[in-house]
Amino acid sequence: TTAFFAASAVRDAIKSYKDLEYQIKFVQALEEGGMGISEASARQRLGSIASDAGFDPVEAAKGMRLLAQSGLTAQEAMSALPAVLKTATVGELSIATATETLTGSVHAFGLQMDEIGHVGDVMAKAGAISNTSVEAMSQSMKQASTVASQYHLSLEDVSTAMVVLAKRNITGSAAGTSLTNMMRDLTNPHGRAKKA
Repeated sequence: TTAFFAASAVRDAIKSYKDLEYQIKFVQALEEGGMGISEASARQRLGSIASDAGFDPVEAAKGMRLLAQSGLTAQEAMSALPAVLKTATVGELSIATATETLTGSVHAFGLQMDEIGHVGDVMAKAGAISNTSVEAMSQSMKQASTVASQYHLSLEDVSTAMVVLAKRNITGSAAGTSLTNMMRDLTNPHGRAKKA
């Protein structure tokens, strides 16, 4: 039985190594000039980032791949990865959901990818003080991002509005829709609002 467990451990280690290698090669294939760092160096950095965040290196590599598929270079993806893993942990999200949430918000609010950590911090703080989840806050932000762009509202402005709505039990996409309707009514009053 000891030999069986030892063989299983070796088999699992080989599988993990191959999975990690696949994720790195996938990211390399997305970049025309290569990753700019060696595969061994990428493995080492991923291992360090994953260890610091409490994730398996293969999970971290999948996060890097998702970031690269979102249009980031390998170097940008590697730099953004700690923020994604932190948001996944704090928000109790999958790495895929955390990646989609953060990259989507960065794009929607016209921010730079080096601000991805700030976006994660704002969402986590908003989720914590509003007694809702980071995932619900993400849904709110998705709905509100169009109005934010249209009325030049910052990420912080929108997250503050989402916190106020969440404290009134209006969460998720309903909060984003409510903010959209409020901004439309404030800037283009009609009916009773016009009379007031």
